[in-house]
Amino acid sequence: MKILICDDEKGTCSELEELLVQYQAVKGAEFQIDIFYSGEKLLPYLEREGCPDLLFLDIALPGVNGVEVGKWIRQELMNEQTMIVYISSSSSYAMELFQNRPFQFLIKPIGRKKLFALMDEILKVRGRDMRCLEFQHKGKSYRIPYGKILYLQSDRRKLSVVTLEGTYEFYGKLEEMEEK
Repeated sequence: MKILICDDEKGTCSELEELLVQYQAVKGAEFQIDIFYSGEKLLPYLEREGCPDLLFLDIALPGVNGVEVGKWIRQELMNEQTMIVYISSSSSYAMELFQNRPFQFLIKPIGRKKLFALMDEILKVRGRDMRCLEFQHKGKSYRIPYGKILYLQSDRRKLSVVTLEGTYEFYGKLEEMEEK
């Protein structure tokens, strides 16, 4: 599972990363964790590399704040698969976040018990919709849940994945997709 942490407080990032590493060890999960300290650094990464499975996102980031990042993910990238967990020292932002459809909202400090319960819930939910068609195109990774795929189309080596959100094209063989 690809996890990104975006918070301008380095201590919060380190604490979250350490708790996630502990969770991996205890539960046998596999995470790839990357850290960002600003929305300005995160946005180009998301555009270039694609969205993660899970994003821990501080709300009060300087410059591009967490609400704007979440809105950009949902509206500009049209990504509904990424689970966004907002983190903040204050609960006053909660109402603003609904438009971005977050999975959860956590008040700092987070702590082991709270994070472990959250990760158990996330893995339970992800388990229901984890089966995805995965492919790469122009250096970007894509994961499309099978439930969102209307149909696949093949024209020689060019495959088209048609979903309600749009069509994704890449090179491959239909037989390879059937094996997945």
